[in-house]
Amino acid sequence: MYIEGIKRNILLNPGPATTTDTVKLAQIVPDICPREKDFGDLMRKMRDDLVRIVHGDLKKYTSVMFCGSGTINIDVCLNSLLPAGKRILVINNGAYSTRAVEICQYYGLPHIDLRFPVDERPDLEQVEQILKENPDIALVHTTHNETGTGLLNPIREIGALAHRYG
Repeated sequence: MYIEGIKRNILLNPGPATTTDTVKLAQIVPDICPREKDFGDLMRKMRDDLVRIVHGDLKKYTSVMFCGSGTINIDVCLNSLLPAGKRILVINNGAYSTRAVEICQYYGLPHIDLRFPVDERPDLEQVEQILKENPDIALVHTTHNETGTGLLNPIREIGALAHRYG
């Protein structure tokens, strides 16, 4: 579908992705002021939904939203969720996981950089071995969709391993 008067660029680089016309049209709505009750209600609902997605108890947990690129989310999670005396396992097979390693280095966060080729999924047996050998790992970072190569990492399996080893 072509929307008259809207210039369309086709992005051939990794992220952000080109959006469809239906998504573009869905964005054409009246502006809302952040001081309006409707805005506050919308933000509260989105924050509550984020807690629900991870099966959190809204009486015990909340979510905090940050405005920025994907990198800010990596930064905030890594530098604020790591308990003292613990380490981060970065399953590194692409640009975003490499960025996570750099963030760990910048903050001086103890981490393990488990590298795999950028065009291959991580070897789950190696991931499990690292988790077995390092009980001080408290966070596991991987990238779901490495947009530079289009590689989808096995996040369910990695998540199951992370849960298995606490």
